[in-house]
Amino acid sequence: MSLKLYLICQKEVHVEDWSSYYSGAVVVAKNQKDAVRIHPSGEAHWNDKNNTWLDNEGEIVSFNEWPTLKDITCSLVSNTVEPTYSSHGQVVCSSYHPGG
Repeated sequence: MSLKLYLICQKEVHVEDWSSYYSGAVVVAKNQKDAVRIHPSGEAHWNDKNNTWLDNEGEIVSFNEWPTLKDITCSLVSNTVEPTYSSHGQVVCSSYHPGG
């Protein structure tokens, strides 16, 4: 199966003025179902069993900078991926807003 580029975004941003958050990212995935399970930080992944984000060590991610799956939109950007972006789950770029 070929890899594609997807734009993932929060449907609505609900954060306090001091909170840091991601508003979106472009990710490499096989399909939309996989794309929304990629965290914009590149350092966490969605766990269907626990219905939560886990870090790369398997610990629950406790920050609120990215929503659950129901609050993520996903749009196809490209059906083809450059060879340099050949890894499923790779974050090409993300939009991060540091809190103040």
